[in-house]
Order: sequence, then C-alpha cells, then structure tokens
Amino acid sequence: MTSKFTIPSLIAVTVLLVALLGAALGVLPAYLAGKFASSDHEAPEWLILDEADRVVELLEDDPRGPVRELSTTNDGVLAVFDEAVALFGTAPVVEVWSRHDLGGATAAGVTADRERVVVAYEGSALLSGRTRWLVLEADTGKVIDAHWTAEAPQDVVSVLTAEARIVLSDDGRVEARSLDEDRELWTHDQGCEYTEVAAVGARVTVVGVCGDEVRSVELSADTGTVLESRSWPGTETPELLALTPTTIPGGVDDPVERLLDGEWAEGYLDLGDVLGEADYLPPRVEEGRAPARLLLIEDPQDAQNRFALEIAGLFLEQGTIHPEDLQEAGLTVDGALPDTLQGWDTGVDLQSARLHDLLTEVVAEQGSPWEDLDHRRAPERPSPDPYP
Repeated sequence: MTSKFTIPSLIAVTVLLVALLGAALGVLPAYLAGKFASSDHEAPEWLILDEADRVVELLEDDPRGPVRELSTTNDGVLAVFDEAVALFGTAPVVEVWSRHDLGGATAAGVTADRERVVVAYEGSALLSGRTRWLVLEADTGKVIDAHWTAEAPQDVVSVLTAEARIVLSDDGRVEARSLDEDRELWTHDQGCEYTEVAAVGARVTVVGVCGDEVRSVELSADTGTVLESRSWPGTETPELLALTPTTIPGGVDDPVERLLDGEWAEGYLDLGDVLGEADYLPPRVEEGRAPARLLLIEDPQDAQNRFALEIAGLFLEQGTIHPEDLQEAGLTVDGALPDTLQGWDTGVDLQSARLHDLLTEVVAEQGSPWEDLDHRRAPERPSPDPYP
C-alpha cells in the first residue's frame, strides 16, 4: 500500500506541529519570530519629539538597509526595514530592541494606544504564501501573541486600534479582529465604494462614496457602535489624516505641516470641529461641500497648541508678526520661537494660550493673512534711538 504522504508534506506537517507546540508553550521558533536583540537600555517613560530627527540621522547608514517607515510609541520611535524592525528611545537616542532576519517582506504598525507593536512578514520556503504576524510589547519587543493569515503583511497592520486590527474587504465591509485571538469582534457595512479607514484614539473612522454622496462614520473602536455620521454631495473619497500627541512635528505624517504648506487649498475639515473658531486658522471647506481631507484629532488641546505654534512660525517667516511681539509675550526660548511644543520646558498650555491671544490680536489688527499671505507684511517698526 502506497502512503499518501510525500516527504515535503511530512516536513510541512512537522513544521506546523513544532510551531503549534511552540505557540502553546509561549515560545516561537527562530524561523517564525526572527532574531531578537535587546540592548542594555530600557525604553524611556516618555517620547521626546524634539529628538526624533536624531533617530533619523542615526539610521542613515544602518546596515539593515533603508528605513521604509517610522512610527511612534509612547516610549520611542519604531523603524521598519525590509526584513527587520527596531525601537529607538529618545532619552537618550539609542536602540532599545530589534527583531531582524524575519525571512520575508516585513510591515509593522503601532496600536492606537501606542503600547503594542504588530509585526507581519511573509513566510518563506514551506510557509510561503502565508503571513506570520506577531503582537509585541512596545517597550521590550517581547512576543505577546502570534498568528497566521493569508492576508498580505501590510494589510494586517494598516489600521490598528488598541485591541484589534481592522480588516477592509473589497466590498467596503469593515471588520475588527482581536489581536489576542484573531477573532471577529464587530463588523460594519455602510454600502459605500472607495472606502478608507483610520483608527485614532478610541474611534474608527470610515469614509467612502455612496452613490452621489460622500459619507463618513465614526465608530466605537471597542464595539463598532456608530457614534457620529456625516454626509456631503460628492464622488471623491476624502483623505484621512491623523494628528496625535506623538505625531512627529514636521514629519511626513504631520498633517499640520501639510496644511500650512498649502496642500489643503481644496478644503479640509476636522471632525467634531475641535480646533475651534480662531480667526488665525486656515479656512475650512465651505458649508455643504465634501472636504478633500478629513483631519482626525486625538487630543483637542494638543492639536490647538500645535496649530497655534506652527501658524506663529509661518506668520513670523512671512513678516505678519514681529519677533519683538513674541519676545514681549515671553514666548521665545533663547531668543527664538521653539520648533515644537516641548521646546517650552514648562507650562505648554499656558504658553499656547498666550500665543493664541497674540495671534488673535494680530489678525484683528491686520485681517486674515490667508488670502494673500505672500504679500502681506507687518509694518516696519522705527529703530530705537541709541541716544535718547
């Protein structure tokens, strides 16, 4: 009698049995979890955004190859290479842990609470065509859970809540699957095409084109319950851009930088209107028009402070506001406006409130600078008489 099992199939079965046994014991074989390295440094208790640029400089000549993506946790900066991931602290700027030699194309993301990292990579050899994904502690890099899926690595990590990964099907159906057991938690289907999804804080935002209107829905990340819904006439799906307290100022994912660079000329909207009605803010999309971009804000106070600081820097560069005004208000550090909120060592909210008052006063005196910012200049001040 001829056996139905071939040598390759027996090897495959053996590999899977070893993997299952390892998972049951809480240990992953090296070929399923890559090589782990930990430095003598622990992840700091906070992320210093001002030091993020130094991480980028440190990675310029990294032998693991070019960095494809940077994300932030509560403790540091996560770098994603072709077949490796590494976490860097910013106090000091040093590598804390890494996983390398993963064996296939790698993608990684950070959960919405920024406490865990999800790493997904293609299986190799007998496991090709499958994706292995790991849930790691963000501060230590240790494996918490591990699963297999037929989805591409990037699809696994593209949208992460604090407890789940969000799966978007071709027909626009949204499904939340738990990170610990990879089981379905909830689903949402609003019947729209060209759907986009993003998770910020405790909310999941879904936007798409439904016939001749654009519809956005904000869902509870925990239950999938509809919290808010809006619609506008239109046929173009807005771009979703997230702003959180750990968004790196001036980075490629910083929506504030993009807005003030003029990319949002077609109009934007912050869901919930959390930025307020300050006259110095760029104009939002006209009432009744579908926004080209939706700004998703996690922390309203942080967002308001960031916009005030960035707009003050722009006004200063364009001459709409004088350096002396900032100095008199006590808003400068070493004679200059700080690049980030963390540049003010203490009293960020107080300093931002002072800046808000100053910007409001400038706009009240000179009018909105957004209509013709390049040509508007603050009036020249007379030079002080050196011999009064």
